[in-house]
Amino acid sequence: MKLRHTVATAVAVATLAPAALLVAPAAYAAEGTQATQGATRTEEKVPGCETVSTAYGDYEQKTLTLNQTDVDGPVVRGGGWRNFHATVTNISNKDVTTLNAAVYTWRQVEDEDPVVASFVDVEYKNRETGKWIPLGYYEHFVRNGVLKAKKSVTYDLRLRAKADLPAHMTWADVSVEVSFVDSYRFPKPDGRVVPCLGSSTGQKSIKFVNATDKPAPTGKPKPPTTSTPKPSTSATTTPKPTAPVTHTPTSSPVPTKPTAPVTARPSAPYASPSVVAVAAQFPTGGGGNLAQTGSSDALPTVGLIGGAAVLAGGAAVLITRRRRTN
Repeated sequence: MKLRHTVATAVAVATLAPAALLVAPAAYAAEGTQATQGATRTEEKVPGCETVSTAYGDYEQKTLTLNQTDVDGPVVRGGGWRNFHATVTNISNKDVTTLNAAVYTWRQVEDEDPVVASFVDVEYKNRETGKWIPLGYYEHFVRNGVLKAKKSVTYDLRLRAKADLPAHMTWADVSVEVSFVDSYRFPKPDGRVVPCLGSSTGQKSIKFVNATDKPAPTGKPKPPTTSTPKPSTSATTTPKPTAPVTHTPTSSPVPTKPTAPVTARPSAPYASPSVVAVAAQFPTGGGGNLAQTGSSDALPTVGLIGGAAVLAGGAAVLITRRRRTN
């Protein structure tokens, strides 16, 4: 920023007429019109107040303030216009009748050629006609304007990047500079009062992107808005507790008598054929279980059959012996 400001001041000093330091500030109040395309300066060129007071460094500009807005953010190569604004305020108690304003794009890059301003178009909107006026590099869009004490004025500007903007130029700075004819008093014992240009400069950075790039959001992201759901006003029914259902048994269960354990008896190693035959004719009804102890209705019948079997066996023995004797 200091580099560009120094270059502009050096140009003004180089063209300074020897008698310029003797001209009173009132001489620059004759013109009060704004600049139009191709307009020329009507006032004599005077040095900057900071340059005049270099040996002492005690100059302080207390008349104008500048607020540059809406220029931040991406600019698309070969795209449309991006509008921005510059607001100038006269904070002093005196009217300013020599107001000048200029705008320019630049990069703090040493020996860059070509310069970025060759690929950026800048225009100013004339406050009287409403037309957009193209501006060259560091071309004034206001010359010898009038700004009343304690008043502000806002200027509408716009810029766009050309499609042939070099790929390595991904950023630039945009500056608006306002100036007016002020005066500087040398310290004593000199005490001279000389006219000089007091100024205020704004500076904003821009980023160049391609049409296919998605520009990054600028500024602080807004926090997401969350809505708290309101409780419904409709009446809600609370379920009533139901009485527990008890089941009444229809009949009392009849307890069953425990069955006595059955002990298996070992079978005789030599069972008589007659006993086997009797057992086959009178099977037990317990599904294969052994007979229970104690008396039974079938005991007399079993005894008769057993006795008959014994008699039959004895008779068979006798008959066999007789046959052998004979």
